Amino acid sequence: MPDLKINLDHSQEMDSHKSLERAFDPYAYMGWGLFNYGDGMIIAVSDVHLGWSRSDVVTFKDFLHEIVDSEPVEHVILVGDIFDMWRRDPEKLLQEYTEILEHLKELSKKKSIHYVVGNHDYNMIEKKDPMKNTYNLSISKNFLLTCGDKKYYFIHGYQFDAPGAVDTYERFANIICKGNDTVGTGPEELWKYFTSKVSFLERLRAQANGFRKHLISPQERISEEYAEKIKDRASEKLDTFTEDTYLVYGHTHRPYVDAKNRLVNTGSWVERDDSVPWNTYIEIIDGECPRKVNYSR
Repeated sequence: MPDLKINLDHSQEMDSHKSLERAFDPYAYMGWGLFNYGDGMIIAVSDVHLGWSRSDVVTFKDFLHEIVDSEPVEHVILVGDIFDMWRRDPEKLLQEYTEILEHLKELSKKKSIHYVVGNHDYNMIEKKDPMKNTYNLSISKNFLLTCGDKKYYFIHGYQFDAPGAVDTYERFANIICKGNDTVGTGPEELWKYFTSKVSFLERLRAQANGFRKHLISPQERISEEYAEKIKDRASEKLDTFTEDTYLVYGHTHRPYVDAKNRLVNTGSWVERDDSVPWNTYIEIIDGECPRKVNYSR
């Protein structure tokens, strides 16, 4: 059975104005936090959007209860947007979903849990120390896990929204997370709130690096057309990785496994009005090709 190794990206402790290329280079951090974990199953899940009325929180709770007692599962990777801090005040939201956090804490007693932030829960970066101390959650911007002769690189996917302006997007996401239920989700509303909170020079920088033009509505962001655009950008970035690496991301709410191109999307736990499935996750066993799973109670 293959060995599992993990590598946490502590890039949030580094210069936030790094290039996009460095943000996507997991091997730049191989000297930090490399551990052996034996063998077992990896579960990756994202985009639960707790706090949004369309989130299937009841089924997600059942899912957490089930994997606590699943002996083969060794790693659980939360690939961002678990909480929806763009639609809800972050402090009230975490308090409301303390039960979920307690579930994750119980889960961490039996499994290794790794929390990768998304754009809607980017503020968790600021809470990484109390979350670690209270709920035993390790929080980072991305995560690299090696199993046998394969590597699995987990990243939420917001980084593909604004190529060349990732640092501005992260600053923007963190500000919107602090909007206290009042910001709204339309691009004009988001831009207006963001620019009211930053300096004139930062507004100019956001215009100059092209960030403003990448702000779109939530409906556009989960459309099939936009999901294909994000997949193309992910594929371009994966070309810079070694050929034994899979890139696993969420963000578009459209689950898939593209084994040939080593691209994987975790999907979401948000109810939809179209034919795209929700309540999906990714299962990886013993370094094999990831598998998309539809969870049902």
